[in-house]
Amino acid sequence: MIRIAICDDETVMCEKLKMTVSSILEKWKENYQIVCHPSAAGLLWGPLDCDLLFLDIRMPGIDGMRAAGGLREQGFSGELIFVTAFSEYMPDAFEVEAADYLEKPVDRERLERTLKRVLQRLRRDREESFCIRTANWCRTIPFGEIYYCEVINRKIFVH
Repeated sequence: MIRIAICDDETVMCEKLKMTVSSILEKWKENYQIVCHPSAAGLLWGPLDCDLLFLDIRMPGIDGMRAAGGLREQGFSGELIFVTAFSEYMPDAFEVEAADYLEKPVDRERLERTLKRVLQRLRRDREESFCIRTANWCRTIPFGEIYYCEVINRKIFVH
């Protein structure tokens, strides 16, 4: 199952993107779950358990670009796609390793191509990685980054 989060302060835009992504994934017979977040602050201070995050840039409080940087610093390794009406932030998207930068209104064909590319990358990463879940977060670690695992007092430590 692919877990998707959409963060946009405009409820109408969030629901529209949710419906579009849903229709594409249903057409491809993908198993998915989509959750909408009205602010970036909730993403930073709450548990973020998703594989793919659609993120608006201009939002009240913490903007999407700062939120993306904070999430990457916290270890979020999921795919990140910016969805915004402002093209001037596009160069900054490379600094947080965004998969794509879509301008509003979102072109369905472009969104389909982006989703196809992201899903292929997620499948490949899942096949070659180890997923660690706690009560507050989930992180996928590629096997190539793991040196060894050990168990101490019923706890698993991954080095």
